[in-house]
Amino acid sequence: MLLCYICIASFNLTYREMFKIVIIDEIEEGMVTAEPILNKIGQMLIAKDTILHSNQLKMLKLWGIKQVFIKVGQVGQTDTNNFDKTELMKMKVEIVDKLGWEINNPFLDELIELIALSQLNT
Repeated sequence: MLLCYICIASFNLTYREMFKIVIIDEIEEGMVTAEPILNKIGQMLIAKDTILHSNQLKMLKLWGIKQVFIKVGQVGQTDTNNFDKTELMKMKVEIVDKLGWEINNPFLDELIELIALSQLNT
């Protein structure tokens, strides 16, 4: 449930950083957090934009953290400027059509845009 809350909170109108969800056993030293890491009662253990070190990884395991949002593409980061606006819009429409969703709030629109960017980037 906590993971879902963090995910929804991450998608706001200005959110443009690309991230991936990494399980704790696959996190490596030097990875950068894309979101604050919270324990089960909502206390922040590690802040957003923190470069992870081995002692922090041990702490996360002790606290029972299973997965973390990690930044990707630090160099040449993907954003909407890398694609033609028409191309991006077409991809968003295609995704919405496939899902059969009605976009009725900015969070959902941002989610669709991130999916479209991911598709265009592959």
